[in-house]
Amino acid sequence: MKIGIDASRAYEKNPTGVGRYAKELIESLIEKNHLIKEHEIILFLKPEAKIKNLSKKLPLNWKIKQVFFKPFLWSQIGLTLAFWR
Repeated sequence: MKIGIDASRAYEKNPTGVGRYAKELIESLIEKNHLIKEHEIILFLKPEAKIKNLSKKLPLNWKIKQVFFKPFLWSQIGLTLAFWR
């Protein structure tokens, strides 16, 4: 199964609310990857996201996909199209 996560706010400088929740969820799933290693996990990020350290610690079944779309329609249209592809 493919599991997509909107990680666009998780890796902001100081994540709060939804961003903090997403970051904690992602880090928890990475730690528990042995339980979900048969699934493909895709993190959807904005192009400007700072992901240098993140990509180094991702398990092999995890991927990062950057979604290029105008900032004000990113989640409504850009993320929707990326999920469908």
